[in-house]
Amino acid sequence: MGMGCARRIARAFARLTRVIVHQQARQVLRDRPGKHILGVRDSVIATSALLEGIASASMQKCSDFNAQDLSNTVWAFAAQAFRHRPLLEIVATQSARIASEFSPPEVAATVWSFATLQYLDATLLAAVSSTSINKIYKGEYDPHSLASIAWSFSSLAVHDEQLLEAVASSSSSKLNEFNSQDLANSAWAFATFSKADSPLMTSVAHTSVAKIGRFRPKEVDMLLWSLARHHRSEAHDVLRSVERRGKL
Repeated sequence: MGMGCARRIARAFARLTRVIVHQQARQVLRDRPGKHILGVRDSVIATSALLEGIASASMQKCSDFNAQDLSNTVWAFAAQAFRHRPLLEIVATQSARIASEFSPPEVAATVWSFATLQYLDATLLAAVSSTSINKIYKGEYDPHSLASIAWSFSSLAVHDEQLLEAVASSSSSKLNEFNSQDLANSAWAFATFSKADSPLMTSVAHTSVAKIGRFRPKEVDMLLWSLARHHRSEAHDVLRSVERRGKL
């Protein structure tokens, strides 16, 4: 199998996994007594078998994958909450080796996937940090990528002070572009890292109040928890805004 074919496997797999996720969701919604459709349990079993097969094939050619292929592959497994340790180890090693070739969204998707699967690879995260910090300061990272990186490192309990400072610096000038999920994830990440008293948190709180109507209940909970200790006044402002809009 050539390199081009191996890469097409990864891309096709990522697209296939997205389809599987959406089909399973629609299937659950459509399931009614008396209808003969594939049960959720059978669907999960079939999906697991498919993922095992794809993991085996991908492991053989992972050294040929480029940054997008690696990001697509690990995202696909994370989307299915399928923790295939041998594949994750190989993907992490290859990703660390070519970390400088990842685009900001690819970096964000990759670290999010490893964090979602709770797989910590210190070498990969160090490579991500060393190749990303300058790009972050230069403003090359979009809001969602910044928030995803902060959330991912926090979820894996990896306290990278230099990376955090870069993310905070870049985020502070882009907060108006952050959506509710980005704001909640950023607040949670910095609070988890004991950075809840940082100037960024005050700005996140004020921006969130202005956008509180777009927050989902889980995001409101994350935001309030993050602000509770060092930003009680801002937390009360958020809570009042939430109550006025009937979000609780």
